[in-house]
Amino acid sequence: MNPADVLPAVLDRLAAAAGEVALFSERELAEWPAAVLARLKAEGMLVKGPPADTLTCPGCEEDCTMSVEIATTASGTMRAFVVCDNQGGEGFGACCARHRE
Repeated sequence: MNPADVLPAVLDRLAAAAGEVALFSERELAEWPAAVLARLKAEGMLVKGPPADTLTCPGCEEDCTMSVEIATTASGTMRAFVVCDNQGGEGFGACCARHRE
């Protein structure tokens, strides 16, 4: 993404949020130029939010919004996943913890 593309992306997301908090995934932010991202953070215009409780299901092409489930393994590692109930989906979709930030 070009630096000039960031402002329109932010404004579009703010408009879509309709007065609510505008959220960006870590995956989206990884595409932004590092200098622009650092400046937005330094100015307090971009702050880390709470972990997401829903995600777009990675298991099918339907782009369903599903609740995030959390399980802890015997070793104490937390795993996040969605359970896709769409017939075309894979059933379970693992999601990286970073996607929940």
